[in-house]
Amino acid sequence: STSFQSSDRITVPDGKLRTAVQKAHGSILIVCIAILLKTGIRASEAVNLNWEDVHIDSELAEELLPEPRTELDDKPDTIYIDPDVTEDTYDVESNGNKRKVATYIPIDSELKKLLLWYRTVQPRNFGDHNPVLRNNNHSKKPGGRIPANTFRHLIEDWAREHRYHKDGRNEKENITPHWFRAKFTTYMVQRLRAIDDDEFNENPKDLTKGLRGDVGQDVIEDYIMRYDFYASYIRPRQFKIGIK
Repeated sequence: STSFQSSDRITVPDGKLRTAVQKAHGSILIVCIAILLKTGIRASEAVNLNWEDVHIDSELAEELLPEPRTELDDKPDTIYIDPDVTEDTYDVESNGNKRKVATYIPIDSELKKLLLWYRTVQPRNFGDHNPVLRNNNHSKKPGGRIPANTFRHLIEDWAREHRYHKDGRNEKENITPHWFRAKFTTYMVQRLRAIDDDEFNENPKDLTKGLRGDVGQDVIEDYIMRYDFYASYIRPRQFKIGIK
């Protein structure tokens, strides 16, 4: 993404978006949507996630998930985006992770529950990697990593069902995976701006840019250095789907 945020994209009221997400069919689809909506990561970054890149603080997670990577040792309820993952890292179509610096992304309680639930219904995997997003019905290899184009089709088919995507419209008139990155940006900046706390004196745009991982080294370094402090403000303000 070359622009921080755009005001001319299709807009969907939060209530209608929440209802549409709740009606998503299939475990993998709702997890794909939740990851994009709550974290602002790129579709390629979501596809490239391994379970080792996810640290969930839960006894159930200790039973279900592999040991998180060492970078997450002191970062509970956090996703790690590895800048070293390229389009050639895995044997599926992917654009790689575009970030130049490793980034930590907070996981709120709702995404935490969704990920644990999703892991319990996944088929077992015996490969060298443990991709988060995989499914027997949406992968060239049973239990394998979902290619980026399949991820895109999942999102767009769901959007089409709710009339938020129509062939013939331009990119900004449709909901696509990238739409969620813009939605995340606008939503998070608004909620960070509304914070009334003497201890929080941060620039909401800079903090959101740090989350997105698409800006200069100084902003990224500040975000990483103060991640634990920032995460405590970000988690309550991530989009809530309302899943019971």
